[in-house]
Amino acid sequence: MICDAGSVPEYQAIRRQWGGDGAVGTSRDRENDELRHSLRSYAKHMSWHRGPIILVTPLGMAPTWLNTSHPRVRVVAQETLFPVEEDNPTFNSNALEQHLWRIPGLTDLFVHMNDDYFFGKDVQPWHFFTKEGGMRFFFENNVIHGSAKEAQQFFKNKQRIWLSSVYTTNALFERDFGHAKRFFLKHAPFVYKRESLRRAQEKWAEDFAATSGHKFRHWFDVITPLAHHYYVAHEGSVCCGDRYEFASKAEMDHETGFFILSDDTRPDQAELGRLADKHPRFITVNDNFNRKSVGEIVRDFTDKMFPIPSEFELQPEGAGQARQ
Repeated sequence: MICDAGSVPEYQAIRRQWGGDGAVGTSRDRENDELRHSLRSYAKHMSWHRGPIILVTPLGMAPTWLNTSHPRVRVVAQETLFPVEEDNPTFNSNALEQHLWRIPGLTDLFVHMNDDYFFGKDVQPWHFFTKEGGMRFFFENNVIHGSAKEAQQFFKNKQRIWLSSVYTTNALFERDFGHAKRFFLKHAPFVYKRESLRRAQEKWAEDFAATSGHKFRHWFDVITPLAHHYYVAHEGSVCCGDRYEFASKAEMDHETGFFILSDDTRPDQAELGRLADKHPRFITVNDNFNRKSVGEIVRDFTDKMFPIPSEFELQPEGAGQARQ
């Protein structure tokens, strides 16, 4: 699980040093107690899983409420995963995610979640893996219609940085695998094969290396889960016996809920209520707000959905702070 250090002063100082005042206090680095509630949702809805929980954080920081002595909890400093020291520090999840396979002791198959991902109801092994032990991938029904040309245009106009990176990644597929109908990723857990991620990074070494060097998100970043999934589909399944399947459209339409919370609070609050009532299996609440009152709406939503402390918490109070 990847999580950032949120509002920790030391972390903010580093962000300001590299990105100026505009890099501090954004939705990319704000702490709103998502991790605590993500772990609560995991404890409630994935009780069958007894493996390690690995938290990748800047400087190895951990929330004060986290029981770091729990035998299943490991906190890994993200800086230790980068083979090129000059790439540190980074504030770019695209730079970090490509190196997850380097985590010592990581299992061959693993599930990656961001800290704003939640489980809305019980999740079973077959939601992540095929009966043959392969990976299940979650995609939107929307086709990716852009490539390098469109990414260049977005870069020129300094627009739509995320979509540009999707198109940049798709350009690699078109160059090496030919034109095909490919889809956007769902906001859902990403299932990886460790060796396949390593091979994908090796295949597109120059492009991944450039991404690794971007301190903040960039128009020409490679999107790691998108690259991994289509590498497996196009090459890993042929050369190396990678097994996979795409989750069905019906499953994705009914089992995932994605919401972006903005400063326009009233309709957002109503939509969050409808999302809670539906209890989709995978929930993502992605924030894009500046008002404190909107953050309180997010906290109220997660508190109501996941009120029971998990075994990974030291105490129910003290969220939102961190220690090093």
